[in-house]
Amino acid sequence: IITTNGKKYHRQDGEVTVTPRTRYICYNRTRHAHLCDGQTGYTVRKLDAIIETVVHSLFEQLNDVPKDAVIAERYTNKIAECQMQLTTAKAALQACTAEVLEYEAEVIKIIRGVSKLNPDLLNKLYEESKVKAADAEQGVKRLEAQIQSGEQMKDSLSQQFDNLRTWADMYDECDMETKKMILARIMKSVRVRRDYEIEIDFTVDFEKIGGIAHLG
Repeated sequence: IITTNGKKYHRQDGEVTVTPRTRYICYNRTRHAHLCDGQTGYTVRKLDAIIETVVHSLFEQLNDVPKDAVIAERYTNKIAECQMQLTTAKAALQACTAEVLEYEAEVIKIIRGVSKLNPDLLNKLYEESKVKAADAEQGVKRLEAQIQSGEQMKDSLSQQFDNLRTWADMYDECDMETKKMILARIMKSVRVRRDYEIEIDFTVDFEKIGGIAHLG
């Protein structure tokens, strides 16, 4: 929350002047949304200067990073992540398929008159199990497609890297609104503690390409 107030100054000639002061007010502390041990307010100019310092540091680090090495590393990590997810998805599909087969066997028992289950209940469980199995199968196919489309993944990572470098190059020449747009693309949230200690959560794209998850 941004608030503006004024501080009065009495000049020697008797004139009273008011100097406006803009501050960020802690939402959690003033609205009691969550527990907060920080300050109630933070000076806009001071906090913005700290954020600017962090941003410049990040962009300088980004310019020193070799693009090809970063893309290769992020691609390898992404493929490994997809492989792990695929293993889990296949196990889930196997379990869902086994459940469908189990209900199908019970349906046969009902037809033969040897099942003790209620037919309506069994039909409901059977249909639900088929839906779960179909969803699990789609999950497996989606992950397999991601792994197979390796070149598209590399192209996407390369484009994200180029975007970040473009923003880094143009940042200092931008107006305030454009700077805010750039910051919104690389930062999810900024938490400020007492004495202006900051912690930043970066967007997924910036973490993947920039390789920096925390700076405070």
